[in-house]
Amino acid sequence: MSAAQGGSHLPCGRSPQTPYFATTVDLWSTMSSIGARAAAHTIFMYKRLDRAHRALPVILGTLTLVSVGLLFAWDAFPRRFPAKAHDYLGAFPLAMIAIAYMIYQTAHLPPIRDMVKAVLLVIAFLFWAANQFWSDIPQATLLNDVAIGLFVLDVFLVMIGWPANEPDESFAESGSGEPE
Repeated sequence: MSAAQGGSHLPCGRSPQTPYFATTVDLWSTMSSIGARAAAHTIFMYKRLDRAHRALPVILGTLTLVSVGLLFAWDAFPRRFPAKAHDYLGAFPLAMIAIAYMIYQTAHLPPIRDMVKAVLLVIAFLFWAANQFWSDIPQATLLNDVAIGLFVLDVFLVMIGWPANEPDESFAESGSGEPE
């Protein structure tokens, strides 16, 4: 049916002749049938940050990527670096990305469960960084094991969908956009 015959050509099935109230009621009934998960996803979506709020995490992230380049340079030319440089070069990007991520998450003002999960990930990165930096101490294995445990817990929480308002895209997945 064409728009001239009363068919829909606007979003949500609204034609130019459909009153706003009718469209709102249709939207409400559609939203009600989608279910709580989709509604919670819509309500609790992170706000997109403006440039001012993204600046510090992006600067720190860029610095982190440069430091990873230095780490790879050490791998290619280890004799051109001072002794024990790898300990610092391995720890620095892990600690910096943890700090950048925490600043990024704090700027979003996520729900408390999301913040708890972000803190869990940050702590895991910091333990991994500590393991890299103090690789010679007897507790290095413990630092590494704590990091492993926290990373495994983080991925497990993503797999079971905790927190519930977290979209699947957080684990580099993309859905069809259709609610389940």
